[in-house]
Amino acid sequence: MSEKIAWLGVILNALALPIWMLLRFLRPNKLEGDVREPMAFFAVLTGLALALLADTQRGLPIYLVLFNLFVFLIYIYHLSAVSHPQMPAVNDVFPVLSAEAGRQWQIADFCAAHGLCGAFVIFLRGSYCADSRRQLVQLRQLRGELERRKIGLVLWSAQPPSSWPNKFTQPLSGAPGMPGGVSTLTGPSPFIACQGAPLLVYPWVADAARPSAWLVDADGIILWRELAPNYRTPPEADLLRAQCYRLQD
Repeated sequence: MSEKIAWLGVILNALALPIWMLLRFLRPNKLEGDVREPMAFFAVLTGLALALLADTQRGLPIYLVLFNLFVFLIYIYHLSAVSHPQMPAVNDVFPVLSAEAGRQWQIADFCAAHGLCGAFVIFLRGSYCADSRRQLVQLRQLRGELERRKIGLVLWSAQPPSSWPNKFTQPLSGAPGMPGGVSTLTGPSPFIACQGAPLLVYPWVADAARPSAWLVDADGIILWRELAPNYRTPPEADLLRAQCYRLQD
């Protein structure tokens, strides 16, 4: 019996993080991540405790749960970190972006075309990312305030718009300065991490956008930026809302 409990601990220890990330991917409007992913971490430690208490022979289950614990910690503190190259600084001019079909996108032209006083430019890692989906859900909270302040919201990723489910992007589209869907960013660009997508999605997409948020005025000057240190913690809606005052100063 104790051996079965030990192996149950191994299974719980190994599957806690994948199951938690899958649940967050499927239910981004209900489940929210954190820097340490405490829900998954609790399950990992529970599995570790079961194996340590049940495997009195100090056999294979203990080695496996310790190995899984190190894998979890490496993922949390290293593999999900974002490495940003030299990026435009505050008070610099926001760079021209290359979109699909060779189209060039410039923030000043965008603001002039829609009568905006500025815009948030958001880079989403990818539709396969639970945190990117969660960020889209949160951004819905900003739509009314951005419309009232005449602030645009432009979303970019390294994937085609068809990769993003309409249920996430549709509530953000239709208002002036809020294009429908997520625009496709093409490289080379400092906003794109080449081969940055997870291995599981390589057959469909290899590159990933580096998660970040930028507030740019109507002249294309960067007023504020947030470079996410970890793709699991992209800038939240409340943080963006707190920066809107910069366009009124």
